[in-house]
Amino acid sequence: MKTFDYLKQLYSGRNVLQNHISLFSLIGIMVILLNNVFSVLWNKLLVNFFSVPPSSSLELWLDMFFGFLILIYLLGYRYRYINSVLNGGDGSLVEFNLEPFVVILKVFPMIVLWHVYMAIFAAVGTAVLMSVGHVGLYYLFASVVICLTPFLYLILIDFSKDFKYERKYFLPRRIFLFLEKYLGGVIYLFVELFVISLIPAGIIAGIFFSVKFVQVEALKLGLQLAALCLGVYFAIILKYVLSRGLAELIKTNPE
Repeated sequence: MKTFDYLKQLYSGRNVLQNHISLFSLIGIMVILLNNVFSVLWNKLLVNFFSVPPSSSLELWLDMFFGFLILIYLLGYRYRYINSVLNGGDGSLVEFNLEPFVVILKVFPMIVLWHVYMAIFAAVGTAVLMSVGHVGLYYLFASVVICLTPFLYLILIDFSKDFKYERKYFLPRRIFLFLEKYLGGVIYLFVELFVISLIPAGIIAGIFFSVKFVQVEALKLGLQLAALCLGVYFAIILKYVLSRGLAELIKTNPE
């Protein structure tokens, strides 16, 4: 399975331990900060499970600011990783520096544009279906919108090779061209990704199951937060594997 190779390459290369410690540390800080924010927004649901709400509005705003700042950085870092893969990188994590903030500024307009396209497509489709009034067609159309999501991401990945605003990236029909060209490869990639995701999913489920037998509240909260941080880390790693697989589709079968 190629996804296993992509996963192994994420844990190879220069400064691999340092890079993964940096990644996990950023994820841990982000999760703790944003959980503090969410514990205020959904106090009754989350306060006993995740964390204790901030004691003041200043602490709340600081948690929100730095939490979302790290989230933005990690999003830019992912596109920086994709750029490295598309330009001959070995698939290992790239170095941590301030460049992801520059990268996200380049990618963000395209992210907004294509999500606007998808929103218009969904709105028009929903309006048409409302005139028909057939419930089954709603589910079918919703499935089509969900299935188009990976191909939207493919367009953003293709754009990430050079970060150049070329005319082809602004054409709405491009997503359907990608659908026709890469459908088989995307389906195969998602099947492989589902298989390898079972291992981390089992680990996280095991930790949460074990927490039920812990009587000390402080230890229980610590284990829950650790499991949550680990789960987000695994999810991001799998997102890198997905990104690498989609990038390889573009590299091996270019336009």
